[in-house]
Amino acid sequence: MKLFKQETYREYKSARIYRHETYEDYKNAQEICATNGEKNIWISNKEIDLLTNHMVSNIGGMDFGLCHGVRNGYEVNKLYDKLIETKKVSKDFKLVGTEISKFASKYKNVIQWDFHEIKDEWVKKADFIYSNSIDHSYNPRLALSQWFKCLKPNVGNLYLHWSGPSQLSDDPTPADMFQAGLEDFKKIILSIDNTHIKEVFDIPYSSFPGDSNTVHGLKVIVAGIKA
Repeated sequence: MKLFKQETYREYKSARIYRHETYEDYKNAQEICATNGEKNIWISNKEIDLLTNHMVSNIGGMDFGLCHGVRNGYEVNKLYDKLIETKKVSKDFKLVGTEISKFASKYKNVIQWDFHEIKDEWVKKADFIYSNSIDHSYNPRLALSQWFKCLKPNVGNLYLHWSGPSQLSDDPTPADMFQAGLEDFKKIILSIDNTHIKEVFDIPYSSFPGDSNTVHGLKVIVAGIKA
């Protein structure tokens, strides 16, 4: 049986997390949620444009990136196409998306993978990592620690989508497990050794099909790790 450890995050006033008894319970809950929402898109085209512009302006010569918890891979392939269009990435640029559910591999550039784990070949190799799925983590500090290990020290960027005040309006569920206010979320990030927050920027409101960010207050936290 897989080693399974959850933290309480009680030291953070706004943080809440759903408690599963076993890893199998966690994985089953994620599978059900992902299958029911397999075609859903949780990133807007405006956010993709913002991410692309920020990456091109702040990271030079990108050759590898990761996106975690991507369902049908929409953000993976949109980001890939946008970055290729800029001609600011290497000719061998590769972007990999991870998704825990069984259907993952039927989507282009997506592998079935639990984002709490990392491959040796990813360590210190990623120019950037993007995720809007940290709320699906059974142990966010563990997941973040693993992702920071994959960033190129000093230059790589971790882009974390924060879902705004609306995410605190409901109790955590077996699938959407983790919630925290912005300041507490930043504190959790900074509790990991050698990390720092570079920037926090707003995601514009959108209510168009394909632009499903229909709430105000969405933000992206940009973080890095020092060598």
